[in-house]
Amino acid sequence: MIAAAAVILVVAASFALRAFVDPEHLKRLAHDKAQAAWSRELAIGDIDLQLWPVPTVHAGGIALANPAWARSKQLMTAESVDARLELLPLLLGKVRVKGLGLDGVRVNLETNADGVKSWDLSAGSGKAKPPGKSAGE
Repeated sequence: MIAAAAVILVVAASFALRAFVDPEHLKRLAHDKAQAAWSRELAIGDIDLQLWPVPTVHAGGIALANPAWARSKQLMTAESVDARLELLPLLLGKVRVKGLGLDGVRVNLETNADGVKSWDLSAGSGKAKPPGKSAGE
């Protein structure tokens, strides 16, 4: 009886999660956080949430931009990303990633003439000057 009630509760919570969490809002939030933290564009094709059997965020068509000076437009692309979340922190309003699955990943690492690395995601690194340019140009 208790097991059946738990299953019904999880199924109901799954439907509620889909009703109250807007995937487009999650995409905008991820994009804005990537832009603020790394000065890079983040594109997400589709995003889906599931609660059962493990809370998971699935995203497809992911692309993280390289800095403007890089030859390749994208630093990283992935066909899909699955982030498995811990349940208890999620119930408390915090997100803690338990596991991360990546499929179809392609990474383009570059270094410019000044030694700046395209994968350096420290704040502002995406706006690094092009190779050979001085600060006054």
